[in-house]
Amino acid sequence: ETQCWQDWLLFADIFFFLMKSGCIDFLDFVDKLASRVTNGDQQILRSNHVTWLLAQIIRIEIVMNTLSSDPRKVETTRKIISFHKEDKSLDPNNISPQSILLDFISSSQTLRIWSFNTSIREHLNSDQLQKGKQIDEWWKQMTKASGERMIDFMNLDERAMGMFWVLSFTMAQPACDAVMTWFTSAGGAEFMQGPNMQPNERVTMMHETYPLSMVLLSGLSINLCLKLAYQLEETIFLGQAVPSIAMVETYVRYHGKSKALMYDVTKIISMIKGKRGEHRLFRLAENLCMNLILSLRDFFLVKKELKGPTEFTETLNRITIISLAITIKTRGIAEVEHMVYLQPLLEQIMATSQHTWSEKTLRYFPPLIRDFLTVRADKRGQAIQAWQQAETTVINQCNQLLSPSAEPNYVMTYLSHSFPQHRRYLCAGAWMLMNGHPEINSANLARVLREFSPEEVTANIYTMVDVLLHHIQLELQRGHLVQDLLSKAITNLAFFVWTHELVPLDIVLLALIDRDDDPYALRLVISLLERPELQHRIKAFCSSRSPEHWLKNQPPKRAELQKALGNHLSW
Repeated sequence: ETQCWQDWLLFADIFFFLMKSGCIDFLDFVDKLASRVTNGDQQILRSNHVTWLLAQIIRIEIVMNTLSSDPRKVETTRKIISFHKEDKSLDPNNISPQSILLDFISSSQTLRIWSFNTSIREHLNSDQLQKGKQIDEWWKQMTKASGERMIDFMNLDERAMGMFWVLSFTMAQPACDAVMTWFTSAGGAEFMQGPNMQPNERVTMMHETYPLSMVLLSGLSINLCLKLAYQLEETIFLGQAVPSIAMVETYVRYHGKSKALMYDVTKIISMIKGKRGEHRLFRLAENLCMNLILSLRDFFLVKKELKGPTEFTETLNRITIISLAITIKTRGIAEVEHMVYLQPLLEQIMATSQHTWSEKTLRYFPPLIRDFLTVRADKRGQAIQAWQQAETTVINQCNQLLSPSAEPNYVMTYLSHSFPQHRRYLCAGAWMLMNGHPEINSANLARVLREFSPEEVTANIYTMVDVLLHHIQLELQRGHLVQDLLSKAITNLAFFVWTHELVPLDIVLLALIDRDDDPYALRLVISLLERPELQHRIKAFCSSRSPEHWLKNQPPKRAELQKALGNHLSW
């Protein structure tokens, strides 16, 4: 059964949600389960997973109220207890945390049911009572052994991990306190033998507390995980102390949803999006915010304070609209008041945005959003006209700035004397220049982009994509083969994204995806995703840090910052 542990964990989450939402009648569920057993379905009693599932939901308010008010509570209690099977065949040489949990889980269930009905003692066997005493005794020994020191969660053996899992069901608060002590500690003391020291001499070292492994987290009761998430949020976002890296990493890996975190990140973004040179911090904050926006279940809670234009970036505004469209289409609008401020909400988000969506995309949007966005003027035609007017000047500037023999001093000349309407086409001009000159001065281009604000770089990428797609259409009319044009476009984009890491891949992909009404935009996206440079990075990531990280008990290895973020983020 332990081989199916991940499937059981997934099922337990769904079962907990359905029971808490009132989708399953608890008493009816117990009756039908007991009926199956009575009719000879012994598969249910083959392991104690049923007892474990019931222990997960026994603290839910709707379940507690149902049990307390059940006129047949004694009979119901007997049925619940009957699902547990005492396992006498545990191999002491082959103990896993899961087997310990399933063997001892009845102690939690017994303790909880006892609080509803003290008359059930006569229905309990001695083994069930003894298990509760063993857990209590184990915890006393653990706390006594650790003394004033915290429990070292990174060095728990299989049995100790299983017992701690059981403790999370029987005594959630002490277990939660132990975990929080680990997180808020400055580190663990370790006595080591140093070089050139006497045999009886030791040096005291402090080692950092690691994030909790997903293996350990997976077996904790859902009730404890909810407590833990709440306390982590309180410590990270409301407390005065600076949280440890281990605490933040554990929270993000396990929980990962916080409106407070998004508010803080958007404050950072609003301060730096127009500042030159803040590219690394900006891209990190923007990427984090994208993930947070897409993880929100109720987006309306984020944007209720309608005070002027949004502080989001152009990219985040687009992600926000997409997230809002998905929320409305999949969950609908839950409250009438949401309808009242939907219009001002959309106006706030799009107040500073230049973006429009194609008819091809808009037909998938919910009508409420589609009607609002349809009337927005598509400015891509104007952007191409502006490019055609500025093209001669831009190409001339790019020739002086980006030729292989260009003087480095021209960078400052360009930054001092170029006009904004020309600077927004710098990447487009560089891309056009590469059609005739495969090698351009990437160092000068990087130095100029470094002096742009992050939002200027984003705007440059979008205009480059528009010019690129327009150029392909023109070349097709001149008789060039589409495959040759796409191949050249991909090579040039790879120069920007991979060879010299001048622009971030995610923004390039978003810009192309947003132009899905162009017949070649999505083909370019697919080609970029299939590039060996990206595939190599994915393979390297998977080999060094498996996606199945929750199956491992070791702390995650943090990649070197430069390798993890790329050079364009170090500007």
